[in-house]
Amino acid sequence: MSKEFFVEAGDSFTNQVIVDAQLKLNKPDEPEPIEVTGGDRRLLFSADFNLIARLHKSRDNIPVKFRVWARKGQNQRAHRWDLYKRRKKTVKQVIAEMKKKGH
Repeated sequence: MSKEFFVEAGDSFTNQVIVDAQLKLNKPDEPEPIEVTGGDRRLLFSADFNLIARLHKSRDNIPVKFRVWARKGQNQRAHRWDLYKRRKKTVKQVIAEMKKKGH
């Protein structure tokens, strides 16, 4: 089963950026209410990985606020998907940072 990805706009500016991006990809889409973890329904745009990557990459230049959601099947609840989540630091990295700070 493949994953479906969704994007939730955090503000009206991001909402417009998502709509414009989908129009450029010839995928005009309205947000639809989708059930997420916890039983809530949120308005989410259906998105492919390219759109998500472009939004994430543009965060430095454009102030976009968004969340990414994923689900495995049509009847499943969507869950938060942290694609670009920082990984935990190794012990060596923590020690090196402490040495730089002078601890």
